[in-house]
Amino acid sequence: MEHLVFNDDYVKPGYWNNENLTSYLERAVRECPDQTAVIDSYSRLTFRELYEQVTRFAGSLRAHGVGLGDVVSFQMPNWCESVVIHQAAAMIGAISNPIIPIYRKKEVRYILTESQTKVLVIPAVFRNFNYLEQTREIAEECPVLQRIVVIDKFEQRPELVGDREVAFSEFMKAGTPHPVVQPVGKADPALLLYTSGTTANPKGVIHTHNTLIHENKTMIRRYELGRDDVVFMPSPVTHITGLLYGLELPFMIQGKVVLQDIWDPIQAIKFLTEEQCTWSVGATLFLRDIVQGLSESDRTKIRLKAFCCGGADVPPSLITHAASELGCYVTRVYGSSEYPTLTACGYDDPLEKAAHTDGRMFEGSFAKILNPNGTEAKTGEVGELAVKGPEMFLGYLQSELNPDSFTDDGFFLTGDLAVFDSDGYLEIKGRKKDIIIRGGENISVKEVEDLLFQHPSIASVAVVAVPDDKMGEKACACVVPQADATLSLSDVRRFLVDQGIAMQKIPEYLEILQEMPMTPSGKIKKFVLRDAMQAKFKQ
Repeated sequence: MEHLVFNDDYVKPGYWNNENLTSYLERAVRECPDQTAVIDSYSRLTFRELYEQVTRFAGSLRAHGVGLGDVVSFQMPNWCESVVIHQAAAMIGAISNPIIPIYRKKEVRYILTESQTKVLVIPAVFRNFNYLEQTREIAEECPVLQRIVVIDKFEQRPELVGDREVAFSEFMKAGTPHPVVQPVGKADPALLLYTSGTTANPKGVIHTHNTLIHENKTMIRRYELGRDDVVFMPSPVTHITGLLYGLELPFMIQGKVVLQDIWDPIQAIKFLTEEQCTWSVGATLFLRDIVQGLSESDRTKIRLKAFCCGGADVPPSLITHAASELGCYVTRVYGSSEYPTLTACGYDDPLEKAAHTDGRMFEGSFAKILNPNGTEAKTGEVGELAVKGPEMFLGYLQSELNPDSFTDDGFFLTGDLAVFDSDGYLEIKGRKKDIIIRGGENISVKEVEDLLFQHPSIASVAVVAVPDDKMGEKACACVVPQADATLSLSDVRRFLVDQGIAMQKIPEYLEILQEMPMTPSGKIKKFVLRDAMQAKFKQ
């Protein structure tokens, strides 16, 4: 597996300790074996029970020839089994490869083939989609794939055929438990995470034990997390947020994690109140739905200390409103699959900074703002954000993507436009492609979206560029109205005029949608909207 390894010394300052991820679970089972470790919609496991399953799954992987550097994939919901798979792969030095549940044949075939996956774990059926049937259709094109492990914990057991298919419960019995944590070096991969981008196929992001552990440690320190904390995780564990804070961080603090597999605000609030959750990280969608669904009784039961909101544009008004409603610290957070968490505010930061910026950098991180010519911008100037530090990924599996993704001195080019204020707080201004160039003037769509989010008739909004013969580009506001609300372009324009925004920033078009195209982690798929609107306005 080719990847980049820069010469930065992150061992000397203690950012990298060459520890295996599973060593923290091993420590937890020694110190608090009977404490609850993980809860999902169907079951709960103590640290002792979780560790027993991890060692059994690790032993079965080894019995099937999986070892150091081999890839174990899972296309799974937020279930306890996802923890078992990820931790077991790390234990033996294999590479964990979570696959987004919404991916279908094209993407899954590419990922399994590109990663040379040896073992794949799937549910037979989830949310009315037959994963087993899909996997059978592509398995013959993946000769390296040795076992298709199918979850069988439900009453209706899947009917399996052939030598390659095996039930999860049977696979767990295939080998001798392996409670031995594989030693790892600074560049040993632990995670292969495919992320969508501008390329035709998903990009394989490579992380090591060191990069993931450092990221978790910085979050633990900033939010003072410990054994008494309960993490609520509705973000998919096949995304970087859900994986870090659902499958790793809770076991590092010897706390409890509550996994939600299907987003439902009522169930989320039930988890938060009944399990006394204290900390969470999630997208705008999750935070907004929780706040809107709270009853007076719920407010008295919520025990959250902090909610970090990121992964999608976060209006400042949502942060301040959520902080008031939840009675906890709420902050925007910025990161990516490649660099999981660069900035966020902590308890000592003013709420105004948490709402209007994306926070300050975490320990060990470096960042600079680059002008179009590659020179470094001054404080207060907008440019492309380039980042570097001990939690940065080691490069893409597709090595041909790496040369254009990094600067000569090893900074990752995020593709995000950003600015640092005089206090050192970062603010993301949008993607480079989210800038609308209207008559030679750059318009930040994020500024317009933040204002429109405050409109009482708007539930969700995204502003995209559409082609225009005269101006080059104009703005189209794609809007999902609140229930029973009516909205016109004149309403939108009048509202923005009242906010004092420059006229050239006001959208010329309005598109009313029933729902936004969304990723499982709560991001609006802007490229889908952009393509649809550009096609419409070209006609």
